[in-house]
Amino acid sequence: RLIDTLHKGDTVLISTSPRAIRITKNGENVLNKVDRASNFTGMQMQPGTNTVSYEADYGDNSLHVVLRYNKQYLGV
Repeated sequence: RLIDTLHKGDTVLISTSPRAIRITKNGENVLNKVDRASNFTGMQMQPGTNTVSYEADYGDNSLHVVLRYNKQYLGV
């Protein structure tokens, strides 16, 4: 849960790498704007169909979300 105001064109990036969890908004660190109940360790894409949900406290009727998944390999 990111506690922040988003404007048209803002980009939020959540990296769930186990060694370096990062959350940025427009390239700036916003990890300090995540509430204590947030837990990103379970955010993993599995082969096949994945279900992702999102919501906003208000203004969700004009919310536009694009999901991009970058597959990264830790080794071969």
